[in-house]
Amino acid sequence: MDRRVQLEEERTSRIHKTVEKAVRGAGKLVHPMVLISADAFSKLEQLTSYEELRNTRKLVFLDTEEALAMFKADNSIIFLSHQWLAWGFPDNATKTHLNAMKRAIKTASARVGAKGAGSRCAWENTYVWVDYCSIAQDHRGMQMLAVSSLPVYSASADIFVIIAPPAEHQSSRRCDLQSYNARGWCRAEMLAKICSSGLENFFIFASGEGDLEPVTEDTLPSLSMFVFEGDRGRETYPYPRPRGPDSSTAALRTQGCFALMPRAEGTHEIAYLWDRVSLVRPRGH
Repeated sequence: MDRRVQLEEERTSRIHKTVEKAVRGAGKLVHPMVLISADAFSKLEQLTSYEELRNTRKLVFLDTEEALAMFKADNSIIFLSHQWLAWGFPDNATKTHLNAMKRAIKTASARVGAKGAGSRCAWENTYVWVDYCSIAQDHRGMQMLAVSSLPVYSASADIFVIIAPPAEHQSSRRCDLQSYNARGWCRAEMLAKICSSGLENFFIFASGEGDLEPVTEDTLPSLSMFVFEGDRGRETYPYPRPRGPDSSTAALRTQGCFALMPRAEGTHEIAYLWDRVSLVRPRGH
């Protein structure tokens, strides 16, 4: 057999196996989904770590897909996506992101509840997922398992909010929607959300004035889905240790997002993404 043909067949086989693995794991929780009630979150004086919230019994742990489904029958989940404003801590000294998050969850909960979503979207039945509170910060193994489950967390949320008000990073660099949109991690979270439920209950909190802007078909193209072109550098890394998952793990997680697409099948935004699938894949794949 011609060596070139053999290498091409081996490459195709590797790709097929990778995609099959991504599809199998797309909807699987390899780490519990960890939530805090909206009420408890609104009373925090600063963004508080997973460990402290766990030790003070403020967290809810959903260990399986079945437990998550049962929980969602009576409760709603808000997923907060943001970039960190310091090394080792997610916020700055003026608590820009905490204050924005509190306003955002109240506004989003009220807006979705006003649509007649029922009691599950009432304030007392609303829960929040945000990385610093919901992902282990001290245990590396648990942290990596949770990171691998990010597409499931994002896809399972009833409401997805980008938190990107104007703010100053510890490095004195300006952070806003533009810098958020440059981050590979944030792009992966957005991609999982769109692949699972399209633009339904997808909002941006970026004005600093308390406004919640819905993401529409017109504004979607301004949000990049080029996950592998995104910044995953130390300044913007969303977890305390800058040792992120390697590119193969990131590739698998992103490919798994596309397995969620049938959930949003038929929407214009999914057609938009399908046209750009080749642009979202990592270089060399």
